[in-house]
Amino acid sequence: MYKKTTVLLSLLVIAALVMFAGCGGEEEPEETILEVTITAHPQGGVNIQSVDCTFEGEITSGDGPVQVTIEWWWEDEFGFNDQVVETDYHDFTEQQPVAHTTSFFAPLGFVLLNYYWVELSWTDDNGDHTLESTKAFFSATDGTRLPYNPIEGG
Repeated sequence: MYKKTTVLLSLLVIAALVMFAGCGGEEEPEETILEVTITAHPQGGVNIQSVDCTFEGEITSGDGPVQVTIEWWWEDEFGFNDQVVETDYHDFTEQQPVAHTTSFFAPLGFVLLNYYWVELSWTDDNGDHTLESTKAFFSATDGTRLPYNPIEGG
């Protein structure tokens, strides 16, 4: 009887050790991945006061938030002197597609002039990412409104 009890007790101890060994370590959290696509690129035109760009983000694995930096860029009519004219931020937290629209406005009484576009950047567990929209060209007709140059202020 003593031998059977010892064997049975040994089996129980081994079974308990196997169970606890599997549960003892902490699981690593799932990598957080953000997928971003531009769904509506900026559109240029004549005598336009504002420009929009819409993009969609989705946390495809892991937990958010993941912050996206939104930069509006400008360059002159010759394609030179590109500069950031506005910076904004948006946090994505959902594991479903969420749309966000960003806009850039000329000051009251002005219209946009030359090229504008958006650059999106973010960092997730897959590293650093950058996504750029197409460039939109803006012009102004004489006498309508003052063309706006964000670098020179007017």
